[in-house]
Amino acid sequence: MKRVLWFAALFLIAVLAGALRCWPLGDTFIEGRVYFADPDCYSRMTRARMVSAGHALSIRHHDFENYPQGTTPHTTAPMDFAIVGLQRVLGVLPWFKADGASVLHAQTLDLAGVLIGPLLGVLACVGMGLAWPRRERGDGLRVLAGVFLLAVSPIAVHGTLLGRPDHQALLIALLAFALAAEVRLLEKPTPRSGVAAGLSWGIALWVSLYEPLILLVLVFATLALLQRAAFRERARHLEWGVAAGVFLLSVLLDGWRLQAPDEVLRENFARWSHSIGELQPLNWRSGLLWQWLGWAALLIPLGLAWRARRDHAARLALGLLITVLALTLWQLRWGYFLVLVAAVSLPLALKAVSRGWVAGLLFFVVLWPIAGAWDRQLFPDDAEQRRRFVWRREQVALRLIAEHQRDVAAGPFVAPWWLAPSIAYWSEQPGVTGSSHQSLPGIVDAAKISLASTATEALPLLRRRDVAWILADVPERIVPNAAALLGRPIPEHCLATDLYPSGELALDTAPLILERDLPHPPGEVLFHVWRVPRDPSVPSSPEPAK
Repeated sequence: MKRVLWFAALFLIAVLAGALRCWPLGDTFIEGRVYFADPDCYSRMTRARMVSAGHALSIRHHDFENYPQGTTPHTTAPMDFAIVGLQRVLGVLPWFKADGASVLHAQTLDLAGVLIGPLLGVLACVGMGLAWPRRERGDGLRVLAGVFLLAVSPIAVHGTLLGRPDHQALLIALLAFALAAEVRLLEKPTPRSGVAAGLSWGIALWVSLYEPLILLVLVFATLALLQRAAFRERARHLEWGVAAGVFLLSVLLDGWRLQAPDEVLRENFARWSHSIGELQPLNWRSGLLWQWLGWAALLIPLGLAWRARRDHAARLALGLLITVLALTLWQLRWGYFLVLVAAVSLPLALKAVSRGWVAGLLFFVVLWPIAGAWDRQLFPDDAEQRRRFVWRREQVALRLIAEHQRDVAAGPFVAPWWLAPSIAYWSEQPGVTGSSHQSLPGIVDAAKISLASTATEALPLLRRRDVAWILADVPERIVPNAAALLGRPIPEHCLATDLYPSGELALDTAPLILERDLPHPPGEVLFHVWRVPRDPSVPSSPEPAK
């Protein structure tokens, strides 16, 4: 009966995890169409569309960003496979077949991209719960406490959010299982546990050679310092052998992705990174740490320190927690993995409290700051509601423009880098800019175009990039970003200010403004599209009038 109740509780926590990750439903499904949360999501979905269409099993080159050179991305195949695999599953369901009533039957790929994050979030909670050993009295409840923290922490939810098909969602699921399996291997190493942990580590290394590699090195170093006997265990040999085998297979399929940065990247990366939120340091005074972990940010290290005197697993968890906290203080992107390590460590920390009812009471008290964060998220103030409304309105307008440019095969474009991935996805036209650091050459050229004093000054760069059209956004967004990227002062007048809302330009054309029933006041213009005149030195055949 206890076993049945434990699995029922794990199921309920998994349902809660899935429900919380679906909170941005209104921002994801707008007027019966699917929208994604971040620019990187559209780049991922462009890759998934190429895989789904059978262009290649592994996409090794992006020609839809940094046009015309393109990029050789660090992005790898597992997340593409996960999205396309889910698309195949959705395609056979009766609700999404072409003769069904659902408006989503023609959007199964987009729907798969929307759902993959919450599904991986649920999988992370279930995988951690099943992998964590439950041998002592009270272990079942302590494990459920750790799973609950992973289910409700706002930063963990954001990593596996509805409409966010990012590789970090897959990493969270893989590493939740891998870290829990490491605790199991410390307590009772078995060949089956070693193989399972090795598979998780190997696939995680395939997905990314950044966070998983650092965490695996930390585990290896901790074992070398505190438990050298582990290096003689057969289970460990199997773990490391399987992980190495999967990684070698990934190199054969995806190739070696790491490359030395070029001159443009070395010169501009530091300035560009200042505009990327997840690359910023964690500000202690912002309260983010308490919103992510609650008062468990204090409880867990104290409990681990108490247990570390006689518990190898607590020593490993404490070392990982301190290191990942330091990395989070350096870059916010480590916040996902800080919560992950904290959730895996929580059952060990709760062992420091001998009485179960005291541990349970403590756990629910420390969650209070997390409850406050969810209150603000689910019941936003007027300013946040206005921001979300404007975002939805702009996404709809941008999609109308992009789909028009797809229908007329408008050609390569320049747009602000934070809009380029979605435009490329909807328009199916290549962009000079992109959201990855490997698109920095194109981003730098786009910044130079925006800050050019006249259109005549920008025209040679536009033609070198073979640009056919420009999407103009509000200058207050573009000009400060471009100036900060290039390390220049903000000019009073430049091409970006001319292009929005309109002006007398030397581009030999008038602005093309699409006017349809958009959810904004009549007469308000959100974006402008400008055609770039063809280089007269390039011969072309006459085009029929339309």
